[in-house]
Amino acid sequence: MMKKFNCTVKNVEKHVLPRLFKVTCEVSGGGSLIFEFHEDLELSYSINENLTVTLANEKIQPGSNVDYCGKAFLYKIIDQEKEKIYLFSMGGYIFRFSLPSSIDELKVAESYYICVSKQK
Repeated sequence: MMKKFNCTVKNVEKHVLPRLFKVTCEVSGGGSLIFEFHEDLELSYSINENLTVTLANEKIQPGSNVDYCGKAFLYKIIDQEKEKIYLFSMGGYIFRFSLPSSIDELKVAESYYICVSKQK
C-alpha cells in the first residue's frame, strides 16, 4: 500500500511545547494534515508551499527532495460523520490526517512509513 497526498501549507506555528513546530496543510481533494517537528531537524516550511506526503506500509526510498521521513505508528482512528481521522506517532511527533474517505488498509497498532517532500 502506498498513498500520496498533495498538500498546501496553510499555517506554520510554534507548538505549546518548547522547540517544536506545528504545520497545518490542506490536502487537495479534501481533508487536512497536521504534523509536528523539532527545531533541531532544521526543517522549514512556508505558507502556500506545496508538499507531497507519502504514506506506505513498506520503507520508502527517500529522494533528494525528501526532507522528513520516518517510521510511524498508527495509534488511533477516529470515525466522524464527514471524515476519518488517523493519528500517527513518528518518533513521538504527531501526524494527524483528516480525510473525507477512509483508507481501508490502515490498521491501529501497525507501523507505517511517512515521507514529507517539497514539490518543485
